[in-house]
Amino acid sequence: MTGGWIGSEVTVRLGVTGLSRAGKTVFITSLVANLLDRGRMPQLLGAASGAVQAAYLQPQPDDTVPRFEYETHLAALTADQPHWPQSTRNVSQL
Repeated sequence: MTGGWIGSEVTVRLGVTGLSRAGKTVFITSLVANLLDRGRMPQLLGAASGAVQAAYLQPQPDDTVPRFEYETHLAALTADQPHWPQSTRNVSQL
């Protein structure tokens, strides 16, 4: 099943929707942080099987859509005194 993916670049586009204050910003920040540091999720089937060999951020495809402030949100969650990041109020992309 993963044979065609190994060694090739696959772009995954993911939309996240939910109610206000449901944790979408924290979910996206956590997901991206864990994918970028793939050693943090050894039980992820794609990582364990070798199908996911690397994950990295690329320039966003549409500069007219605001960028998701991943680094700012991650800094809030990993600060000396961690705090919830500001919620994302509009559509954004990463």
